[in-house]
Amino acid sequence: MTEKKSSVPGVDPQQLRSAFQLVYDATAEDDDTAAMARIDLNELLNAISTTLKVKPDTAIALFKRAIALSDFCATETLPENLFQDGLPGRALCGAAANTAILDVPGDEDGEISHALDAEAMRQALKSSQH
Repeated sequence: MTEKKSSVPGVDPQQLRSAFQLVYDATAEDDDTAAMARIDLNELLNAISTTLKVKPDTAIALFKRAIALSDFCATETLPENLFQDGLPGRALCGAAANTAILDVPGDEDGEISHALDAEAMRQALKSSQH
């Protein structure tokens, strides 16, 4: 199975940064790839919804985009000026807020992760810096 484009709607960049922080905080204690499997996803989505005062469908979109942005930051070589206080800054969150999300099959059968379309993301970042 190959990756396919997801229908994750665009989100507000500032809310994405806040959601990224919530996801980061929920997984920061664990430094391995199984960290996401150990968190209570419903609690995390409720925290995003409550903290950011958004509807559940927006909380889900923010979560998926935060996961995809985390993956992008981990796999791409990015300049430090794109980060603020160790987290993705305004340009990264702005670009990731509307860039296409890909559903990527995981190692386990039926497992799906989310990734930003890397080429579209690089183009959005390039456009934002001009």
